[in-house]
Amino acid sequence: METEKQKHSGFLKALSDIYRGIATARRRAYDRGVKRHYRLPRPVISVGNLTIGGTGKTPVVLYLAQKLSGWARLAILSRGYGRKSPRSYLTINDPRHLDSSACEIFGDEPVMLAHNLPDNVSIHVGPKRHKLGLMALERGPVDLFVLDDGLQHMELLRDIDIILLDGQVDPRLLETLPAGPLREPPEILNRADIVWINHCNEDGSHAIEESWLHDTAPDAIIVKSRAVPDDIFTLDSEIPLERDRLPEGKLAAFCGIGKPESFYNTLDAAGISIGYRQSFPDHYQYTRKDIVRLQQCAADHGCRALITTEKDAVRIDQYMKLDMTVYILKLRLEILEGEEAMWERIGEAIRL
Repeated sequence: METEKQKHSGFLKALSDIYRGIATARRRAYDRGVKRHYRLPRPVISVGNLTIGGTGKTPVVLYLAQKLSGWARLAILSRGYGRKSPRSYLTINDPRHLDSSACEIFGDEPVMLAHNLPDNVSIHVGPKRHKLGLMALERGPVDLFVLDDGLQHMELLRDIDIILLDGQVDPRLLETLPAGPLREPPEILNRADIVWINHCNEDGSHAIEESWLHDTAPDAIIVKSRAVPDDIFTLDSEIPLERDRLPEGKLAAFCGIGKPESFYNTLDAAGISIGYRQSFPDHYQYTRKDIVRLQQCAADHGCRALITTEKDAVRIDQYMKLDMTVYILKLRLEILEGEEAMWERIGEAIRL
């Protein structure tokens, strides 16, 4: 007799099949001109996840923007996921005046990017990226657009399509939404100019079969990367600390990101001893009560301080009265393979 769990699984699988069909039909509608494409008057680089979170998209966008900002005026176009502002279209004008409430206005990822990028990179949030790009051009000169989370935003044409994969899991083993984390079937990789495999092992190895990847995306540049520990800060200071300035003993780690285990693994690799860990939903907005509870749990497990990610830190009010120091581990993207070929492909496409 079929169990309730089996029935539930079968129901989700049926919904996934429907979702996959709708996604395929939607793309074909754009391909055949049934739905209209729009083009901005400047080149567009799109960065998107094959799955819902967990691939390290924001560090990739940050890496690209930091490199490109050296020779172009950039505008980042973001949906601003998780924001609660009633205003549809917004621009981050001055990141120096942003506090934790800014995440509810703009979304945590745009706020984190604003804190890390130079003045010649403007950041704009809104649902319709073509309209958003035109508004960005009205507000200042733009040489190049970066479309953040753009895989499914088919309305806007792009000159470079970058699709991110998590190197720790083969996408062929995953289901599409809602039964699994796939936003699109893996065959969508044949549209990519660059397939970016993040979370690779130190030697560049990963869980994805490369022969299948090359067959599926024969014309794409393959980039491999991983996140490595960089600077450590405290919540109330932008001055980096030496690693030996961390308190002796164990720390309590917490995060609200798409793949929390990647953060905990990075802490282990950095030799930071963790006595307690707590995961929250992605884009979680922390309250004073959450932080008080975290401090109590940390103390109960013999921890003397807290440590979290840079993306989480922008969602915490630095003016909360804390009994424990909150440390922030900043990550740096290390490119293991494909960097030169990637920049050649981007340079050919945008011709700046």
